Formats: sequence, structure tokens, C-alpha cells
Amino acid sequence: MKKLIFKFLEKEHIDEIYELTSEVYRGIENKEIFSHDSKSDLEHLIDNGGSFIGVYDEDKLVAYRSLKVPDKDDNLAYDVDFFIDPEKVIINDTVVVLKEYRGRNLQNITREKLEEKYKDSKFTHKMSTISPKNHRSYKNTLDSGYMLVALKKKYPDEFSEEGYDRFILLKSEDINFDFTGEEITIHSSETDKLREAFDSNYVGVAVDDHGNILFKEAKIV
Repeated sequence: MKKLIFKFLEKEHIDEIYELTSEVYRGIENKEIFSHDSKSDLEHLIDNGGSFIGVYDEDKLVAYRSLKVPDKDDNLAYDVDFFIDPEKVIINDTVVVLKEYRGRNLQNITREKLEEKYKDSKFTHKMSTISPKNHRSYKNTLDSGYMLVALKKKYPDEFSEEGYDRFILLKSEDINFDFTGEEITIHSSETDKLREAFDSNYVGVAVDDHGNILFKEAKIV
């Protein structure tokens, strides 16, 4: 295996992106943790100002991450109980890595490269959604400075009209959280307790390898 190559992807790469997504999706046992975009969704992401970064092993696409400028109907600013300027939101949308390339820190490297691209832009609120069942994924995201700020039903489909539980994550340059010192730990499977914590002004800041999430009470300043 030679050195992996990182490069930004354009519309001519949509077929590669879609095929890799489909391959990884087929290998996911619990399909509800991952939302599979259509080719038109992928094209719209680029048309609307978003970006893909791909990871190549020689000429084979083995991983990618996307960053999306949201439309009004999928802007995560409206999913939290405090004000976030929706015009300044950009969303860490999807990360896909072939099984044999996992464990090489590609989730974090691709996130850093995409966020660097938008560093001096108007997008000061970086947000994302992750299934509570996928704690390994949001452990990486929390370690990079994000916080869990809400739990909502998202992405309805033919199998679930109301959608699936998703954490809303935020890393903001404009919003400061003043922690009171109060802390609680809740397991990622305890949905009702998670919602109660968010309603009581707690945010998730860390998770262990077993899905136990550390929450801290915070005031927004």
C-alpha cells in the first residue's frame, strides 16, 4: 500500500463517491445509523457551496468526507434550544471509509482538511448529526472540539416516518459555554435521560469506549 493521496472532489467524481457509499452501506449491519444520499443529493451539495475531500490509494477512492452548506429545511441551527445564526452554519455531512482502511485516523484528517478550507469564511458554526448508537464515531468528533447539544429525530424514510435518533453536534467560534461545575454521566442507550439532560442545559463533552457520555451543565455567554 502506497502513501494515501487526499484531494478535493468535483462533480466528475460523483459516480465514484456514490459507488463507495453503496459499498460501505451494504456492509453496515444496522442501516439506521447511516443515511445513504442519492446522486442528486451529492450533486446538490457541490452546487450549494459544499465540498468533498477524497482519499485515494493509487487510483482507487477508499474514503471521503463531505461538508455541506445547508438549505433552510436541513439547517441544524433550528434543532437546538438556543440561538445559532443559520446563515453561519456549515455541516459535517458524511464520512465514508472502506473497512480495510479504518484505524488510520482518516475521519479526523479529512475533517481537519475540510474545516481548514472554510477557515476564513462566514461559517463560524460547524455542526453535524451522529446516531447515539455509533459512539465510536462521535468519540472522534468530541475529541476534535465538538459538543453534543441536542437529540432529535432526523432523516425519515420508508422504514421510519418519524426518522431516527440523532445527536446534534456543534463546534462554534462565536458561542461560549460557561460550565457550572455540575456533571452527570448517561449511557448512550438511555434516550429519555439524554433528552432530559439537554432540556436541563447540559451538553455532552466526552464519551468512553462503552458509550458512557459525560455531560456538563452550561450557560451560554
